Amino acid sequence: PDEYTKASARRDLRLRESETVLLFFGGLRKEKGISFLLQSLKKYNGPEFTLLIAGPEAHVSSEDIEKARSDINIPLRYDSGYIKESEKYFIASDGIICPYMRSFGRERTSHIFQEAIMSRRPVICPNFGSFQSKLDQYELGLLFQPEHKGDLRNTIQKFVANPDECYSEQHM
Repeated sequence: PDEYTKASARRDLRLRESETVLLFFGGLRKEKGISFLLQSLKKYNGPEFTLLIAGPEAHVSSEDIEKARSDINIPLRYDSGYIKESEKYFIASDGIICPYMRSFGRERTSHIFQEAIMSRRPVICPNFGSFQSKLDQYELGLLFQPEHKGDLRNTIQKFVANPDECYSEQHM
């Protein structure tokens, strides 16, 4: 929506304008890879960013998120429950993480992926199915080896270190 700018969305969500924010959005379901993402960040030692998790509990609970907070070395924020103004979260973010597991399905489409692209935000996705073909064709973000913690961690580090070189703003 035209009424949202990155600055206004961050103000509304109480995020600092200067921080790098990566968003995991949606239900905390196993096949969406939220546990995998949190585990991969345990050994993260790259440039700082804030991980913003927004969505209802499922396979992972708010207690699991709190436990993960003590295991990782980055700021983590969890906005639980159904998110009514999802656009605000996408606009406020610098990038969207889709750490989907193979069980998500090779040809399944992702509403989160589509929202990210509509919001003109780069994505970090596994290199399978439609994610791989779309990211390769249009330079929409970075790919990682599915279910490989080290590769996801390195991909996030690469993105945070230099986000503007990780996608084509023109293609977006």
